[in-house]
Amino acid sequence: MRRCIPVVLLAVLGMSIVPLAQVQDLDIDCVMPRYIVADDLNKDGYPDLAVACHSCNTVTLLQNLAAEMPDPCAAFDVSMALDWQLDDAPMAIAAGDFLDEPLQCPRTKEWYFPYYSPFPSIVAVSQYQPGLVRVSPIEHEPPMRNLVDGSIEVERLGGAFATLNHVALGDLTNNGVLDVVVLDGVTPKLGVFTGGRDPIEPVLEANTSTQKSPDTIVDLANYHRAYHVALADMNRDGLLDLVVAADGKVLFFQNEYTPQAGLSFTLQAEVTVGTHVAGLAIADFNRDGYLDVAAVDPEFGALSIVRNKGCWDLRLEQRLKLSGGPVAVVALDCTRTGLVDLAVAQKESDQITIVMNRLRGTEGISRPDACDWSEKEQDELVDRVEFIVSHSYSVGKDPIDLAAADFNQNGILDLAVALHGGGPSGVGPAVQIIYNPCCCPTCDGTTPCCADADCHRDVCPELVGVDPKG
Repeated sequence: MRRCIPVVLLAVLGMSIVPLAQVQDLDIDCVMPRYIVADDLNKDGYPDLAVACHSCNTVTLLQNLAAEMPDPCAAFDVSMALDWQLDDAPMAIAAGDFLDEPLQCPRTKEWYFPYYSPFPSIVAVSQYQPGLVRVSPIEHEPPMRNLVDGSIEVERLGGAFATLNHVALGDLTNNGVLDVVVLDGVTPKLGVFTGGRDPIEPVLEANTSTQKSPDTIVDLANYHRAYHVALADMNRDGLLDLVVAADGKVLFFQNEYTPQAGLSFTLQAEVTVGTHVAGLAIADFNRDGYLDVAAVDPEFGALSIVRNKGCWDLRLEQRLKLSGGPVAVVALDCTRTGLVDLAVAQKESDQITIVMNRLRGTEGISRPDACDWSEKEQDELVDRVEFIVSHSYSVGKDPIDLAAADFNQNGILDLAVALHGGGPSGVGPAVQIIYNPCCCPTCDGTTPCCADADCHRDVCPELVGVDPKG
């Protein structure tokens, strides 16, 4: 179902009608959606969706059909949803390409890919076993564009985990294959599973679970609870570090991998931002070349910006009040200005709030001119970054997670929202797609009227559904 609500915008030179961002409701058979990711799972150029459905023990896949749909703001057909059935409740999922052995057709025994090939997969962690599962949903017969369903029996993971509540994927050793980091937020601790390249040894075989123990454990015993883990190169040394949300802090562990000593992590910094950090987003907010962090805290009611000044100098830069229970945050260039904005899911107020990046002082740049190697006189003021709450959308019941991607390929990023209180056992849809959340075009290519960071409510007041701060 798609909803497009036209409203009237009174312009300075007259009256014009600009439609509200269009929302597609996805009424999939998903009980208590918990987590959502967007990734091109069949390599057709369009980002698909995967949803962790906690209380029906499934990972639901939605193939992007935007190229075939008549409506440019309806990229998904819920009748085409596919379920991967597990026998445990998935808590979180992540998407990535795993390097697998040569692929042979099970029917003809012909080799489709005689060499090692990367295949898109969804990795899920489950709550009660707890377990680690890899779903490789691409059809293994030509044209290999269709997604398929299936089932996996979840094994109990080794390593004495109490539960698993988050997962992240990345190449921690720079050997060209994906590694997996799982978070046990109760113990709490991290488990790191590394893949091999020579010979090819993926952390998980396609469409299997595993009983093995982690190769590396990072102890978080000094903290009461942990909620989120992300991988990012925080010190620009070419290795992915660990960023962890634990209690009211953001923790930064340096990756000290060497081929001789192997993989290890050292806590280099911790920044207190609140009382219960539920979600993180990592991006270079001020364009100084170092990755910064946005953290949301539903208990403290805030979005916090942690600035990275290099050499593990990380500081709380800004805090914005969001009293609607912010539980998830995603980074995206919402207005196509080249600056990274933020979208926040506020679970208690049933809102998605857009927070825009206002970077000032970039009129003069000290970097050399590529033509004559001259430099402008004034330095670029990368310190003067500020986020402002712009506008909010009223969405379905209990938004709990977000994913950003250009689902309809119109050049503007969209948002997918997982609704924990939706689905068959709740109220309303399980997932909603908000098309063009910061620009307000009609989806047919009309030049967008983008919300402006300096006068956000004045430019596109029709975007504001309710009080943006909840």
